[in-house]
Amino acid sequence: MAHPTISGTPDQNRVLAVSLFNMMILLLLASASLLGEIHGFKIALIRIDSIESPWFPKNLTLEERHQRIVELSKNHVLSLKSANKSNKGKFYNPSPNALRSPDIQVLSKIYVTQLAIGSVRYSPYLLRDTGSEDTWVQCEGYTNCFPVRGGNFAYRNSLTFGYLPCNHRLCYPKLCRNRICIYKETYLGGASTSGLIGTDTLAFPTDTGTSQIFNNFAFGCGLDNQNMYFGGNRGPNNVIAGILGLGASRRSILMQLVAHTNDIFSYCLPSWTSPEHVHTYLRFGNDAQIRSEAERRLQTARLVPGITRYKLYLVDISIAGKRLQLEPSLFSGGFYVDTGAGPSLLARSVYRRVRAEMVEYFQRQHRWRPIKSVYDLCYANSIGSSNQSLPSMTFHFDGASLALGPANFFNIFQLVSVWL
Repeated sequence: MAHPTISGTPDQNRVLAVSLFNMMILLLLASASLLGEIHGFKIALIRIDSIESPWFPKNLTLEERHQRIVELSKNHVLSLKSANKSNKGKFYNPSPNALRSPDIQVLSKIYVTQLAIGSVRYSPYLLRDTGSEDTWVQCEGYTNCFPVRGGNFAYRNSLTFGYLPCNHRLCYPKLCRNRICIYKETYLGGASTSGLIGTDTLAFPTDTGTSQIFNNFAFGCGLDNQNMYFGGNRGPNNVIAGILGLGASRRSILMQLVAHTNDIFSYCLPSWTSPEHVHTYLRFGNDAQIRSEAERRLQTARLVPGITRYKLYLVDISIAGKRLQLEPSLFSGGFYVDTGAGPSLLARSVYRRVRAEMVEYFQRQHRWRPIKSVYDLCYANSIGSSNQSLPSMTFHFDGASLALGPANFFNIFQLVSVWL
C-alpha cells in the first residue's frame, strides 16, 4: 500500500493545530488496489460566523471577528492536546510551552456543514473535524443534553434507522450493550458524549436542487452529553448538534463511503476576511481532483503513518527566503492538519523565533518598530492596502515546501495597522 500523501498544510508537536486560509488541501489516502469506477460528491462548508450565532453577532468589526476566531482556535488546540495526552504512546510529547487557559471552549471549530439524516430528514449543523473518526448527533431520549435550536434527532421516528450490531466490523472497540454497539468520547474540561451507534440515510444537497443519498451510514446517537457546549455558546440559541468526523479510521465518512470517496478529499478555504456569503466545499472522490496547470505544480508531503490524525513532518520555516535553521527537536511531535483551527498555531519556542525574524526584517527593510496593540506584533501602516513590502513565509515539509504570500498571515486593518 502506498504511503499516504498530502499537498497543502501544517501543524506540529508542541505546534498545536493548523488550518491555513487561502489555500487548497488535498488528502490522498488511497490504496493502489482501488481501481474501478470512482464516484464523487461535495458538501457545502459554512463559516461559523455566517450562521446566526451569539458567538458571532452581525455587528462585529473585522478586528473583533478575528479575535474571536483566534480564541476559538486556541481553545480547540487545548482540546487537541488533551486528546493527544490520552494517546501519549502514539503521538504525545509533554512540552513546557503548552498553552494554558482557565476557560476552555469545547469543540470550537471554524467551519460547519449541514446535512439531512433519516426518513424524517433531520437537518442539523455539524462541526467538520479531521481529528474525529465518529460522526454523531444528539438524539431524543437523552439522559443529559445540551440545547439545540431546532431540536434533536428523533431516531425512533425514522423508518430507515437501524441499530449497529455488536458483531459488525464498524463496532470497535467492542463496546456493547444489549448486543448494540455503543460509543463514548471524552473531551478536555470534563465534556463527554456517549450513546448508541445506529445506521441511517445521509442526504446532501446538490447544485441541481436534488439530494445525493447514502444508505446505512453508521453514526453515534448521543444520549448522554455532559458539559457540552460549542464555541462558548451554552444557551438556547446554539445551532450545532454534533460532529462530522473526517479522521482516517474506518468509521469516518471518508472510509465508510470509500466507494464514492476513493479515500480522497479536498477543500479550499477562503480568507476569513472574505464576505460571509462566499461559498466553499468539502469535495470527495472525483470531485476532489486537481486538474490542468495546478496539477503540474502539485507537491506531496508524506503523512506520519499509523495514527488517525493527519500529521506531517515539518523540517524548517523560512521568512522572506531566509531559512531559520530551527532545531529538529522542536518538530519531534509533527505538524497537524486540523480543520478545527482558523489561523496556524505554533509552539511558543517556534513562534518566538519567527517573531524575532519578523522584527529584524521590518527594522532592516523599513525602520519600523512594533506598536502597542491587542495583538502581539503590530505596526503602524505606511504602505496603504498593499502588501508588496511584507515578507513571505515558507513551511518546509518532508517532500514539499508550502510558500505563503503575505496575505496568508498578515492583516491590514483600516489602512492604519499591519499585524502578524
